[in-house]
Amino acid sequence: MKKMFLLSIVFVGILNMYAQKGSTAFEGTITYTITTQGELDPQTKAQMPSEVVWTYKGAKSSMLMKTAFGNINVIANADTKEQIVLYDMMGQKMAIKSSKEETEAALKDIPEVKVVETNETKKIAGYNCKKIEISDGKTTTNVYVTNDINIPNANWNGQYKNVQGVLMEYSQKANPDGDAQIIFTAKEVKKAKIKDNAFEIPADYKQMSMTEFKQMFGGGEE
Repeated sequence: MKKMFLLSIVFVGILNMYAQKGSTAFEGTITYTITTQGELDPQTKAQMPSEVVWTYKGAKSSMLMKTAFGNINVIANADTKEQIVLYDMMGQKMAIKSSKEETEAALKDIPEVKVVETNETKKIAGYNCKKIEISDGKTTTNVYVTNDINIPNANWNGQYKNVQGVLMEYSQKANPDGDAQIIFTAKEVKKAKIKDNAFEIPADYKQMSMTEFKQMFGGGEE
């Protein structure tokens, strides 16, 4: 009887493991509110969006930021490692495409950090989240992630690329030289069918490469 009981526990564990691996990836949107910590200059405040909306479907994602000056939408593909940034600002609509090589080169420039999982938890937008401490050797940043939303490689193309799970609360520096932080907190998770054209370049956008975009603003090849 004892052996049968132990075997049943193992069997259930195996079933759960395969159920998690085979579970359907999340399709829908996650909306984040934005707050700040520390002093911000008036120009930075004016440029800040009021909220950010992430859209997910399979390996594809988009991050839409609406600001007083216009919209910025970052479209990414975790499989191909390609990205598109759509700018709709001040009467101009531009689509800047980054190849796999350009994206990987940019990711290499993001400093490696130490990721420590803690036992501290809290609920955000109805989901159980665990606190993660991220240290670059000088400063420590706290984020909250959940494993209850199935988005593989959710953070592959950003500063939290080494963090597993879906970010439900995270922060970014408002200015590289300052201490002020912009804090993103999930307020709504909505499952929905997403059309494929949500990850395509609209017909009225001017397409250019990242190199062309840099040259347009006086940059270019390094």
